[in-house]
Amino acid sequence: MPLLFNKDSSFGATTAASTLRGCSTGDCYPKTATQSRRVLFAPPLLSSENYNDPKTIVLKTKDTPPSTTNNLHVVYFFLDPQNAKSSYDVNYDMLQAIILHNQKTLASSSSSWQTHVITSNDKIIELLSDNNYNKNNNSNKNQIQVIDYRKLPVSKRVQRFQNIYISQSSNNIEYESFCMWRWIVIAEYFESLVANGIPVANILALDTDVLLVEDPLLIVKDVDWNVVQSFRVINGAAMMWTLPGLETFVTFLLDLYADGAKMAVELAKQHGSIHPQCYKPGSLLLPCFPTNTDQSNENNIQQDYSMWHISDMEWYRAWSRQNLSLRLTRPDPHLISCYVISHIDEDHSFRFVRLGSDHVLASPANDEQALKRVCFLHFQGEAKEAVFPFLSFLEGDSHEYFLPPR
Repeated sequence: MPLLFNKDSSFGATTAASTLRGCSTGDCYPKTATQSRRVLFAPPLLSSENYNDPKTIVLKTKDTPPSTTNNLHVVYFFLDPQNAKSSYDVNYDMLQAIILHNQKTLASSSSSWQTHVITSNDKIIELLSDNNYNKNNNSNKNQIQVIDYRKLPVSKRVQRFQNIYISQSSNNIEYESFCMWRWIVIAEYFESLVANGIPVANILALDTDVLLVEDPLLIVKDVDWNVVQSFRVINGAAMMWTLPGLETFVTFLLDLYADGAKMAVELAKQHGSIHPQCYKPGSLLLPCFPTNTDQSNENNIQQDYSMWHISDMEWYRAWSRQNLSLRLTRPDPHLISCYVISHIDEDHSFRFVRLGSDHVLASPANDEQALKRVCFLHFQGEAKEAVFPFLSFLEGDSHEYFLPPR
């Protein structure tokens, strides 16, 4: 989804990211960028079969217009830094490989999906509109709508949010603000599609390090996706929405910071997380507090301070608790139909086995009897090194594979 720099980046200096990553990892946004952004507001996309918007690149077969029957949508959203002094190293091959593999997974599912990429990166636009890829498309379900973020009009709601946002985060202020107002951009983009006659039932927002192994709708069999407002699959990295649900969340975010952020102050301690250090520039709603409760400090011992941390996902938790029957969070693994593997490391290792030519099953490496299908894989942090080996396994004929690789 939104991407780009490591959260340790400072003004005028950047930390290169090996791939584009999302707000769930804490490094989705260039900390050197200014807050002057050009964002979506009801662009006239796909308004007719012959419409050819210069801001849009469509991957399609034999120049066939995009199908307007798709009502399930996947969206990726990431930006280039605006500061001319900033630079970063993106693994474009990995980004392309994950997006195109996800396309293949969605096209082979029983559901009808359309994919949207909102970006300001010329290289990504070029890669995803490659003619060789177009020639291999034999289904409208393989279409990707690529939107050049730089050529879109200004969103008044994003401007309003940027003006009223007050940080309560251990991350860079601009970064955390972006992780919240990205949802405004995504909501307004899909509103523009609906206004132009494109049906939108569900929106799956993905970071570009999330791999789809099976149809994402297999995750829970008894969920009515037309009724629920949201479903948090992976914290920030994979979120399923209905458009009314996403709009309600956007309204909630704006209300939080209205009127001097009184509502945000009230809810922060109820729904925030405690960060074990104090980052004073980002602790603006609530002051840092001493971790050491010995107030006498007779021995002149330096007290440790902590702070309340609020990201978009803490606010999602607050919003979802207002209506838990419609705003869902992924339940425990034994209660869902397929695995969602959100961490891959020595403490979270999995064994994969091939079932015929079409499916792969997995189980925790220490419980090989608990085999079931896999829907989502999140290659976060150092786990990204395993993306290409794992894709080789999926596309090959080996019977068994382990993550992390052994």
